[in-house]
Amino acid sequence: NLGFTDLNTIKDQRSLASSSPNTLLRFNSAFIRDMNNNPVVDILPTAARPVSTYFPDRTSPGLERFDFDLDAATMTLTFNETVDLASVDLMAITLHSSSPATLENFTLSGGSAATRPTRTTLAIALSLADANRVKQLDRLCVANASTCFVAMTARAVGDTAGNALTAVPASLPLQVTNYTRDATRPQLESFDLDLDLQEITFRFSETVRASTLRITDVALYEQTNATSPASLQHRFAAGLTLSGDSPNVTVRLGRADFDDITRKQFCRSASDCFLAHSIAFVDDMNFNPVFETPTSAPLQLSGFTRDAQRPTMVRFTHFDLDEGVLQLEFNETVRASSVNISTLALQSYVDSSQSGFQRVYLSPGRLTSTDGTFVTIELAVNDLNFIKRVRLCNGATDCIVRLGSGFVDDMFANDVVPVSDKPALESSEQPANFTDDTTGPMLVNFTVNMNASEVVLTFDETVRANELFSSAITFQNGAVANQSYRLTVNNRRATAADSTVIAFAVDVADLVAIKSLGLLGLALDAESTYVTHTAALIKDTKSNAAQTRADGTNALATAGYVRDSISPTLIPSSVFLDMNAGLLRLGFDEPVNSSSFVATAISLLNQTAGAADSYDILAATVQYTATRPLNTHIDVTLSAEDIRQIKLKTSLATSAADSFLSFSSRLIADVASNPVTPVTGLAVPLYQADITPPELLAWDLDIDDGLLTLSFNDVTLVDTLKAQFLTLQSNALGDDLANKYQLTGGSSDSANGYVIVVNLTETDLDQIKMRDGLATANATASLTLTSDVILDSARVPARSITRDSGQRVLQFTADVTRPSLDQWTLDVTRGLLTMRFSEAVNVSSLRLRNLWLQNAADSSNASEVLRISGGALLPNYTAVTFALTFTVDDLNTLKRFDMLGTNINDSYLAFDDLTIRDMSGNDVVGIARTAARRVASFNSDITAPRVVSFCYDADAAALSLTFSETVNASSLVPARLILQETSFGLSRLQLRAGQVTRQDSTVVNVTLTAADRNELQRLPLLSVSAASTHLLFDAAMVLDMAARPIAQVASGSPDVLQTDCFTKDTTPPTLRCWNLDMSNNSLVLYFSETVRTTSFNITAATLWSQSAIAS
Repeated sequence: NLGFTDLNTIKDQRSLASSSPNTLLRFNSAFIRDMNNNPVVDILPTAARPVSTYFPDRTSPGLERFDFDLDAATMTLTFNETVDLASVDLMAITLHSSSPATLENFTLSGGSAATRPTRTTLAIALSLADANRVKQLDRLCVANASTCFVAMTARAVGDTAGNALTAVPASLPLQVTNYTRDATRPQLESFDLDLDLQEITFRFSETVRASTLRITDVALYEQTNATSPASLQHRFAAGLTLSGDSPNVTVRLGRADFDDITRKQFCRSASDCFLAHSIAFVDDMNFNPVFETPTSAPLQLSGFTRDAQRPTMVRFTHFDLDEGVLQLEFNETVRASSVNISTLALQSYVDSSQSGFQRVYLSPGRLTSTDGTFVTIELAVNDLNFIKRVRLCNGATDCIVRLGSGFVDDMFANDVVPVSDKPALESSEQPANFTDDTTGPMLVNFTVNMNASEVVLTFDETVRANELFSSAITFQNGAVANQSYRLTVNNRRATAADSTVIAFAVDVADLVAIKSLGLLGLALDAESTYVTHTAALIKDTKSNAAQTRADGTNALATAGYVRDSISPTLIPSSVFLDMNAGLLRLGFDEPVNSSSFVATAISLLNQTAGAADSYDILAATVQYTATRPLNTHIDVTLSAEDIRQIKLKTSLATSAADSFLSFSSRLIADVASNPVTPVTGLAVPLYQADITPPELLAWDLDIDDGLLTLSFNDVTLVDTLKAQFLTLQSNALGDDLANKYQLTGGSSDSANGYVIVVNLTETDLDQIKMRDGLATANATASLTLTSDVILDSARVPARSITRDSGQRVLQFTADVTRPSLDQWTLDVTRGLLTMRFSEAVNVSSLRLRNLWLQNAADSSNASEVLRISGGALLPNYTAVTFALTFTVDDLNTLKRFDMLGTNINDSYLAFDDLTIRDMSGNDVVGIARTAARRVASFNSDITAPRVVSFCYDADAAALSLTFSETVNASSLVPARLILQETSFGLSRLQLRAGQVTRQDSTVVNVTLTAADRNELQRLPLLSVSAASTHLLFDAAMVLDMAARPIAQVASGSPDVLQTDCFTKDTTPPTLRCWNLDMSNNSLVLYFSETVRTTSFNITAATLWSQSAIAS
């Protein structure tokens, strides 16, 4: 059956296959193959084969699909076969809004144009009139496919054979498959700006949906180059749309937008006003977004109306009597440069006749605002003082503003509306926000007494003593602090009456904290003692809070300082001896200076009855206790030697009962350098025994002597050593499993202590050497261990080193001892020579040609000698004992000898020093040919021959058999050979005879008889490929040179062989004749032999209208 594409392509070429005379066939050899996969004989274009029988097309075309794009105004019709463009009648096509056609419809006018993009497709471009009419119908082809159908009469189109269309009636119209809605976008064509009415009007290319207009998407620009940094611009923030759906839409500007445009002084004419917007600005009636007017090509203003309204004051926003600042707000942007302060006055009442009325016209002060809706003025000092003096503006109620004409202009030079006297007061004439005078007292002096814990404060005015809050004070070490401390406790006052001088006592906790920071330079002397404070420190008699002093701004230095002179003392209950961490903790009643610490001032004693052990500390480090942040407690970390010596004393510091402490005044001093009070024979109240597992610090490995040295951070007990819990690995991660080994045992002659030397067993040493990537250098030796490996002096198990964090060896000693041969054996049956050495050797370094087999110990007496030429090694990399499998040639040569390799007394081995190396590269101790080593064990040959592979040439009908050893060719019987499709059966053929090559060899050829060859070709599944060619035979098929019969290979046996090389039959088939039927799309072909239908390739065939000789 011809494919759809092929059939329509043929139909479109009217001079091809439209009758018998113009229907010819050619193909190439890829068209089809015979049962042996031979390609057909091709038919060349110059000899194209005419059709035998031809049937023409009599089938009408039919409409299969209808697509409609309202946006592009195009209609696409798809048919079930090739149609004739010349036969198209557009007025036979009608669009419907429903099925059946009962609502709206429209028949094409004929003014549209049709094209044929493919053989089975018509593309119709609607005329503008047709497209507009369809868009006008609100129920026809709108929104989605459910409103769009097509009907066609038979005259709408025909096929290339003249068959008319199968009509699509209005009673059953075809629904659109793909529908595209109207997506034509509107365009902004012009705009007007009216600043007097505060409106902007937009004109579009079509009616837009007013509800979708987004004024915030519009921006105005001063220049046509809108992206210029020098160009003024404004983006609208708000607006009120005044129009409905229309091509022209008017928007009322928001207050902020109007003020910003007038303030920036652009958009005064078409020459300095341009507009840009994005597609989000507005949509048309079909929700198509407007085309963007980009900043790179903004739209110029069309019409402009200037502002003619006078500005008015809307609010007296603020008056600050403390800072002397006044602010007014106007209803639009005013020009700062036009402000005339002398026309502004402040008065106390509306009625000037009222008693106590005051009015002050301001003299020129300082204007601090710019163009905008606010005017801010900083009053002149004289004006501010005068206002305070006459008691004007004591609050918001007696502070009224008056403005004269000429006070300020808007951006279009319109003068402000004056604010004059009137009968009634308006709220806008009084300040909405009023700030009164609030200046507080200032600290001018202070002194500190560190012995008495007292601070004295002096202020610039009388303060309330009962309002003192000392926690508002921060001590710091300079005008700009790098160390500071804020008091936490509001302490009792030493001064009770209101005064300029207030004294108070510093709380103990605050004093300790300050002394602690003395280590960092705080309050050590007058030069390092400053204070700052917050306003909460104190209040004056008018309840004004104190003026603050801040770091880096106005910190105050002390005027007097008395230093600390009292020695620190030990807190007995704080003493803690931790033998697990090697730590001694001491706490004092005040901060101490760790830099003054002297370790040799400490002694540990056992003062229990009958004991006299003691130990003077030699070295230690000190740091402050992390959990006690004020430097009153120290942690003394004992040196490793001190810990070792203490642990070796069996009756000292093993518990709280035998732990006592003494130290001299040299031990430590406080922050003010006062030495500590000494302590003698104090029982340690807090004690922690050693519970920390001993940890391996480093280890060494001597591969030559087989020694592994372990160095721990604690005293360990050698009698608890269990070396089998040690594992060597090539890297820290332990992910190289091939180079990883766990010891099986080991012993040690070391004494208890930090260092234990392990004697490796011979087995473990060989196993380590056999791993070429393990313990060959420092980089390939890492160690892991479990907690069972050893115990410390407190019988705490060692800390494990996990397999993914192995520890690298510190010192590595390589193997330098040469290996030697212990013994060797020979197995002729298996073709094996086995050697055992004194240690693991690198099998891959073996030089096989350095090995000699001879039938006497002295080569001068040997009559038969075999020099090994090659072979396979197992294992082939490293071992103490390994086997050599002889090559076929070497084994056959050995088997031919009758005085070498026949028993234990005629088998000797010799080799030189370069024959093999151990895993460290040490050469073997050679065995001279004059003193060869006799075999230790011997097995003679009892092996039968076997077929190892065979080839089959189907074109030459020949078998080639390869044997495991030389066979007697004259003994081979072809009739004992069977060719079989699979190893377990199916198609098979037992040969009846054949011609055999006569030379004794490991390879023998057999040529099949003609009868066997023909029978083999008849069987379709047998020997058509390597996969379908297997060989079977019985024991009588052939004999080896020692007359041993070959082992039988029967069907289903695992020894059944598949051919290694196969040559196919290559005789091709040929075409006899062919037929073509254009109505049922069929092509019929007749060949000279059975062909394989699965090889059929229609793309290799070509239809021709005539022979290539003629065309």
